[in-house]
Amino acid sequence: MQKFVKKFGALCLGIILAGTAAPASAAYPLNIGGGPGTGAYLPFANAICGTALGTLFNCTALETKGAQANMDMLNAGTVDMAVLKGNLAMTLMQDPASKGKFTLVRTILPGEAVMAIMTPKTAAAVANWSGIRDNAFLLRFGLPGAKSGDASVFNDLRAVENSPLKDAAGIDVLPGRPELIEAIKAGKTQVGFVVQLPDPGNPFFKQVSDAGLVIMGVVDPDFITVADFTIGEATVTNASWTKGAAAKSIQTTMIPPAIIARDTGTYTDITARKTMEAAIRKIKAVNVADLLPKADWATAMLNKASQAVAGIKVADLYSSMKAQAIGAADRIKAELN
Repeated sequence: MQKFVKKFGALCLGIILAGTAAPASAAYPLNIGGGPGTGAYLPFANAICGTALGTLFNCTALETKGAQANMDMLNAGTVDMAVLKGNLAMTLMQDPASKGKFTLVRTILPGEAVMAIMTPKTAAAVANWSGIRDNAFLLRFGLPGAKSGDASVFNDLRAVENSPLKDAAGIDVLPGRPELIEAIKAGKTQVGFVVQLPDPGNPFFKQVSDAGLVIMGVVDPDFITVADFTIGEATVTNASWTKGAAAKSIQTTMIPPAIIARDTGTYTDITARKTMEAAIRKIKAVNVADLLPKADWATAMLNKASQAVAGIKVADLYSSMKAQAIGAADRIKAELN
């Protein structure tokens, strides 16, 4: 009787394992596309493998060149999942050619802050993003890498029909963020464009501060067609914001990154398909706080997310900014001369 009970128990355990998480997942290695070692997407990928999936899954978080590289890897089938900038995820999921190929697993709220970097002198001349956008023909913009997620957001904004950004005086594509900061500091570029989690531990913010530059919020009505977003408060204690010398936060656009997976129907191997189905269920169920860094700034962002301004109000907000930026063209011309 004891032998029967042992055999029956072992059979039941095998059935449970095979039908739920396919811990045969150990037989299928999941690869998650993250990002550069200095960015936020690699920690997201590590959290997916560690906190969300745990030891039951054989999961590897890959260091990559960034969001656009991740999208290429998804298309090539070299990763099973990847973290993408919100605008890239929106483009991918709305493409008819993507139907049946990819699945939106979840977004990571509250999102990354869209920021413009410049000298205090330029900030005083433009007043706000409206002063920049509406006078783009007078300004040179800088992007930290042609394949960077920052560049993808700027280029998507610029591609919107009738966007004033199409008339930019010039667009400088630098090798990375340190080079972008140096170009702005030297006066070769007037406005840098960066999309980044407001993590005070990120060396980017110290570099901006050390260079004597300031950070301005970006509120653009064209974001409605570019990505899912909110308007929220971004706070970094060691950054210099244009809101004021004593202020440590700005109001800006927040774009949630997204976790995209290959559609489970694209897997012909049953073990791989079951593993992916189980992994997607687990990642959807995990608390979003477990995908963010364990830090006070991340907790504060989550708490503030519920106070975010809905996208529908952006037009009114931008109208107010436009009124505050009156005279920006003359000030920019004076500064450049």
